[in-house]
Amino acid sequence: MDKGFIWSFLGPVCVILALNMILFINIIISLSSTLKNLNAEVSQMKQTKIMTFKTLAQFVILGCSWILGFFTNGSKELEILFLILNSQQGTFIFLVYCVLNNEVRHHSIYHHIPFKTEYERYCMN
Repeated sequence: MDKGFIWSFLGPVCVILALNMILFINIIISLSSTLKNLNAEVSQMKQTKIMTFKTLAQFVILGCSWILGFFTNGSKELEILFLILNSQQGTFIFLVYCVLNNEVRHHSIYHHIPFKTEYERYCMN
């Protein structure tokens, strides 16, 4: 394969990985300064731990597939795995921010408002 063609893919991947790493380091610095400024309140510590978990999960979700894409080098199996993981990033983010979120789960299970028909609305008035 032509070297110029390979770098037409690897160049943007390197840029994405570099930006992802810069953002991740920036988030870690922000979280560490937040942890230093926190009081010993349990609720704030719990929120910070949750935020740290979500940050690490998002870094893994958004970074690992691109790292895998960087090392494909014509391997069809790795290219297919890269495509599958990259196409499922939205699903993974949904799982981390919605399914694993206790507040969202609690709201969706216990606060579901049943659909009222026009007749039921009329009878209630």
